[in-house]
Amino acid sequence: MVHHPDQDESCNESSGANPATDEDSEASDGEEILSALRVPAADTDIAELWKAVSLCQKALTETRGKLIVATKDLCTLDAALPAKKRKGILNKMGPLNDNIGHVAKKFTMLYCLWVIDGLFPIMNVNNPNVDLQSAVRWDSDEAKRSAVLMELFLVMPESLHKEMVKYKLFGSVFTTVLNQERSNMLHAVKEASPLIFATLKVPDAIIFASPAHKRDDLDMWQLSMKEGMYHRLAPILFADPNQAMWDGFLKSPVLVNIG
Repeated sequence: MVHHPDQDESCNESSGANPATDEDSEASDGEEILSALRVPAADTDIAELWKAVSLCQKALTETRGKLIVATKDLCTLDAALPAKKRKGILNKMGPLNDNIGHVAKKFTMLYCLWVIDGLFPIMNVNNPNVDLQSAVRWDSDEAKRSAVLMELFLVMPESLHKEMVKYKLFGSVFTTVLNQERSNMLHAVKEASPLIFATLKVPDAIIFASPAHKRDDLDMWQLSMKEGMYHRLAPILFADPNQAMWDGFLKSPVLVNIG
């Protein structure tokens, strides 16, 4: 059978594919995979278990494929660089990358768990000096960027200010370390959460469920609602969620375990 390029074009047109739809689809797939990774209930239907296994296998296959492609690209780039030059670059940039990594970890813990769009590349070393307490910092994308840049300057040693602009891989190194640090923090939270909520008998599946599922769960309602409404004095803040007594305020087992 002869393949014609026109067939690809017609298929693309008929599918109506667009970036927004692809992103929505990927987000939906991601939620399904996260759901599949949770510990299933004892009465879960066999069909649902097969579906979960299928989703996880698909995700594993796709990830392995991307890893293979990335590894090949890395080998190609590595081979294209002369050995002496490659060694010199690695020796020179190693300490710089480590310093950037330290800043990224500090920034992750103190300010933000992600890198906003448009933060990099940084074009100059001028501190924006914005008021981080002002609501104006949220008025526009540019205002948000200036505020985050200001936070970055607060944790960035002066010795790295010029490198923020000069070093082309600064944004890449910073983002990579930040993403890894966020993943480490999330892993620690996931490990500790079942222990923290154990005394309240909240199922693990609900702790890590999406906000929509939490809103529909009766146990979470009873812990976060007061007289049927979200309230700043939520039952979960008290030693006994069923009795909001003044002497039990802020003595919740959750707060005690976190402290």
